[in-house]
Amino acid sequence: MKETSELFDLEKAATAAAPEEDLALVTSRTLKALFPGARYCLRLIDPETHALRCLYAEGPLLPGATDRILVKRHAADKTGLRIPSTGKVGLTDSYHNVFEGGGDGTCTPVVAGGRLHGALNLERMPGRTLDPRDKLLLIMVANQLAIALKNVGRLREAAARGAFLERALLGANTLVVIIDNTRRIQFINAPVADLIARTPGEVIGTDIATWFTGEDRVGLKRIIVSTIRGRKI
Repeated sequence: MKETSELFDLEKAATAAAPEEDLALVTSRTLKALFPGARYCLRLIDPETHALRCLYAEGPLLPGATDRILVKRHAADKTGLRIPSTGKVGLTDSYHNVFEGGGDGTCTPVVAGGRLHGALNLERMPGRTLDPRDKLLLIMVANQLAIALKNVGRLREAAARGAFLERALLGANTLVVIIDNTRRIQFINAPVADLIARTPGEVIGTDIATWFTGEDRVGLKRIIVSTIRGRKI
């Protein structure tokens, strides 16, 4: 089915994309392919401040219509979403058009980690009504986007923690060497570099055993084995 193919392509592209802008662009292309002739609007917001991060729309927007995301109460209840009524987001019992001369439409919230990250609006041209399958497909697209956004957040957090750890290790007053399971050196801090009079670029990627000779290698092997087994050295 075309719909299945488009959703699978969205999942693959979303996996490769990183920033929210890239995810929004990929999702926008998917919406255009899934709903030919329809009007759609994609908005991504900051989940904390609800400030608009990016917007993609196919069709003429009503002035001010996208300034606020209005989520239907039953959709919020279904996703377990708690929405504080602010100037940028709110709850509603009926759909509010965002396009000029808009016809039948629907709005699906993008929810990740229990927080609102945006919304997808879909409207048919005047005189036409949405097919129940349209609404189901829109929910599936929103879910795919939510998963991708959640992964982006995790990657950013991991990168931030990694950078913090690297700074902490670099500034440590003790000798720090990190090796992988093939004994290749992956990291050395400044005290180690000073001790061996080598730059990290000269050392990283080499077998740690090459920096030891004779009996020292035997001691090195004992240290590595004890460390792997969680024993104190």
